[in-house]
Amino acid sequence: MADDFGGVSLVGEAPRRTGLQALLEPDADPCARLRRAVLAFPQRIAGARITTAASLPGGVVFGDSGGRVHVLLLKENTVDVTSHTLHDGPVTAVTGMSLEGTGPAVVYSGGVDGRIRVWSPDLAPMPEPLLHEPRPVVDLSAGSGEGGSALAVAWGDGLVQLLDLDSGTDLSFRPGPPVRAVCCLRTDAGELRTMIGMDDCITTLVPRPSHTHHGRRQ
Repeated sequence: MADDFGGVSLVGEAPRRTGLQALLEPDADPCARLRRAVLAFPQRIAGARITTAASLPGGVVFGDSGGRVHVLLLKENTVDVTSHTLHDGPVTAVTGMSLEGTGPAVVYSGGVDGRIRVWSPDLAPMPEPLLHEPRPVVDLSAGSGEGGSALAVAWGDGLVQLLDLDSGTDLSFRPGPPVRAVCCLRTDAGELRTMIGMDDCITTLVPRPSHTHHGRRQ
């Protein structure tokens, strides 16, 4: 979790070994090295501060005030760091997921420049943004499961956009109050749900299949 001053703290950290086991196996926890790298990483960024963070399968992604996105991934006994400048101005939201549950990580980032970028740490970022709007990105959330992959976007003007990344379906909803956060996930049954956080309430959207008439969604 990133705070207002660019610091990082861990939430829900796994319990550490204690007693004799900790002395005999100090590095038995495969994530110990990743935890240390995550907590120390903000000190490596010159001239910028961490503005947003999100977990990845086997790693973490940070965005900073200079428009850069940083991915830390645990690979065997090392932590690989990949960074790219993807935005004009601060990064306001990051999220990620693993393709098909076990595939490579895919990272999405949004910024005050109204751009949403997508890339995989093993490949170069796509040259063009996935979306580009004349309003800042407030939050992002990616989810995948049995029913496919989806991305939820909260925009600065109060619009929530849900993208089905497999079919290309684009659904929009404007709840009224300013949107502060979104969370996109699939249930065990494969049902897609998008939770929307506002100042005084939280609401959940469950998209339903719609009929098509002359190429238009009804």
